[in-house]
Amino acid sequence: MTVLTVSQAVEIATAAGTTGTSDKYLVKDTVKTVTNPMYGEMYITEGVKEIYVYGTYSEDGSIPYDQLPERPVKGDIVTLLGNLKLYNDKPEMGKSWLQSFEKGEVQFNIE
Repeated sequence: MTVLTVSQAVEIATAAGTTGTSDKYLVKDTVKTVTNPMYGEMYITEGVKEIYVYGTYSEDGSIPYDQLPERPVKGDIVTLLGNLKLYNDKPEMGKSWLQSFEKGEVQFNIE
């Protein structure tokens, strides 16, 4: 299965419209922010484009984000598997399964 960037995922989600894709896609990019730490709702980005992730679960979908032993956070690089669609005219990945993640570099601003 080919791993997509956020830009490629946005194109597929836009083409699929509100109906969404029947196929699941692997998308790999950087966590911009986690908007709901209970459900693992987040935005992932490649810097220019972003896609909203509506819930994150373990690799097999059995464990919700808030119960994962290790959770991706802002700056981490994630690989997620899920369906793509438009919701309120914005690209979205539905319930996604976390395939892997790498810790990003933590930037500190010491003043």
